[in-house]
Amino acid sequence: MRLLNQETFKLEFFPDRPYPQYAILSHTWGPTGSEVTFRDMENRTASLKYLGFEKLKYTCAQAKADGIPYVWVDTCCIDKESSAELSESINSMFAWYQEAKVCYAFLNDVPNDEDPKTSDKFARSKWFTRGWTLQELIAPKQLIFYSRDWAELGQRKQLASTISNITKIDEGILTGMLALKNVSVAKRMSWASDRMTTRREDIAYCLMGLFDVNMAMLYGEGGEKAFRRLQEEIMKDSDDETLFAWVNTQDDQPELRGLLAKAPACFRGSSHYIPDYDRSNRVPYSIGSQGLSITMGLRLYEDDIWIGALECPVPPRYEESLAIYLKKLDRDGQQYARVKSDRLCKITHKGPRQTIYVRQDPLIPGFDDIYVHHVFQLRNASAQRTGSSSQSPIAERGYRVAGTAAHALSTTIESLPTAAPDWVPSDCKMTFEIPRGVTHVAGTLELQRPDGTSIIVMLGSKPGFGVAIDIVPLVEVADYASQKSKRLSLLTHDGTDHLLEDYFRCMESCFKPQPPGTWVHLDQERVRVTVQARKYSGIRYYMVDILIEVTPVVTLEDLQSLPVVGGIIAGLPVPRDDPSASKGADKEKRSWKHPFRATKS
Repeated sequence: MRLLNQETFKLEFFPDRPYPQYAILSHTWGPTGSEVTFRDMENRTASLKYLGFEKLKYTCAQAKADGIPYVWVDTCCIDKESSAELSESINSMFAWYQEAKVCYAFLNDVPNDEDPKTSDKFARSKWFTRGWTLQELIAPKQLIFYSRDWAELGQRKQLASTISNITKIDEGILTGMLALKNVSVAKRMSWASDRMTTRREDIAYCLMGLFDVNMAMLYGEGGEKAFRRLQEEIMKDSDDETLFAWVNTQDDQPELRGLLAKAPACFRGSSHYIPDYDRSNRVPYSIGSQGLSITMGLRLYEDDIWIGALECPVPPRYEESLAIYLKKLDRDGQQYARVKSDRLCKITHKGPRQTIYVRQDPLIPGFDDIYVHHVFQLRNASAQRTGSSSQSPIAERGYRVAGTAAHALSTTIESLPTAAPDWVPSDCKMTFEIPRGVTHVAGTLELQRPDGTSIIVMLGSKPGFGVAIDIVPLVEVADYASQKSKRLSLLTHDGTDHLLEDYFRCMESCFKPQPPGTWVHLDQERVRVTVQARKYSGIRYYMVDILIEVTPVVTLEDLQSLPVVGGIIAGLPVPRDDPSASKGADKEKRSWKHPFRATKS
């Protein structure tokens, strides 16, 4: 540890404890190039030109007045050109603040005559918004605030209530009456949810001391990876499942996720969650090739979506448990991903405990780079009535394939050898190559309903979970096209494909990619598209199965089974004649025209 001698203004090195008494400075950095660095201190004359030198003078003068021989300032006491020293210093910094005789918090944007208890300028000081100053607020035994002209504003203990209102940190932490280890992981994360750092990775590194963990500094890895590593380190010593009690409302939903959050901001609303302190039946976490292994109570929610119970009782009565939504990714295994990550739920009964595996970056299925071509191939299409598990061909429910279309960038790929599905007309395409690298619609399938209207099944991709699907009524695409004044057609026009390009440009504008297996609710039915990955002759095929669930209609058999009361079938509404309404409906139906028809390109 290097310390600055307040008398000689020279740096002195102390290899190990016990260190001499020292004061420590907490501050926000000024403009680039204005701070005094370790190299600058080797040439004191050069360092005098920096604005940051004023802070050093004030710090040393205050330490001298307090009878403290040394000071530590992060700008000049660390040789940041040495990656090993920088890493060691960052891992030791929380302890250095704890061991300091006193910490001076310099607020250079607060005037001298401000009363911290009533001052808006004190509450809005930049110092309260930075990532690194969070640990500098909590760790020291004694913390004194100073204004921009180094006038004392007050001490942390006396201002605990005011600072708690500003930062949402418990007063007990600020006064020293409450230990950090007795505060939930989620609450500690929430303290950093609105703080910022200059370098993305520092939003994770600045929190290591709050959780008493250490890890290597890897600048360049990105903030999300650094924060993931921080959470993995926390799991090694803590079974506090409030670590998983976060929500993400920033990204499009639904998207498959792991159990670990992307950033502290995900914990903004999690400060009131607490762990269950009955740890008698806990199973340790582990991270392996299948992802994070965790044992939790599981209850079926719908289809392949489950509710996973966290060991987090919900206040104030603690009779319910906090829970998350999980999607099962394989039929026979125990691979899951978190979905509906924009919300948490509360449950009374947790369900049977199971050990599951959750990858942090789940893919369904992934774009393995060893395959040059990735191709959708139509396989099955079936329909069923709501509430029934009996499936039948879509034609029996009045649906038919009106046409298919492939993206202009799609090359001709032979179908995987299999029996040709009889529900796809022979003149329609069965395979659609997936353009790589960006979100694309690889191909579309138009299904015509019994009433003549149509729905469009879009098969495409999205970075983050590989292949993706979306299903929309044809009329929605037509409305968008009319707003853009586009005439859409898939017929060859003057021997060119430009109308096909317009068609897919319009489709991609309407495309809201969702993971395969997601039920899409429409006005007349709900539809689910699932895919099964296959590999053949160096090509990755995604076999597409479509299931349409339609609302039950009253059949002749249903009518015969209903009782007749006074000549009227019980349970059915009495029909009312409304000729005008009927004629209007027929007129509207006859006047509606398809804006385009998807046919073989």
